[in-house]
Amino acid sequence: MRHRKDGFKLGRRTAHRWALFRNLLTDLFRHERITTTEAKAKAIRGLADHMITLAKTLEELALPARAINALKNAELNLVVDLVQKNEADLEHVKNLGEKSIDEIKTALAALGLSLGMRIDPNVLGAMGRGGVVR
Repeated sequence: MRHRKDGFKLGRRTAHRWALFRNLLTDLFRHERITTTEAKAKAIRGLADHMITLAKTLEELALPARAINALKNAELNLVVDLVQKNEADLEHVKNLGEKSIDEIKTALAALGLSLGMRIDPNVLGAMGRGGVVR
């Protein structure tokens, strides 16, 4: 039985497992399909869904055009760029007021995200947005 066993270890140590996940996720996004074992597929499913959500463009969020244009002018083009900012950072963005910030928070909450999130460097590396390079 698998009671009280959390997560997928796949018989590997942490660094090896993260490298495996990073390679599988990178290949998935690069080729849109991968062939792997069922256990590995189940292990990366949650990460892949999370990365797909973070890789969305701002146009895919339910935001008014004014807020999207203000964020684009501040060079925030993807959801992953937006969630790493906190509310104080967004207050300094030109043409972005309190109402727009509230709308942004609501749109992110609908995706299960929030402002000021710390994204795992391994996930950022797999997305090609900096992070850990190995």
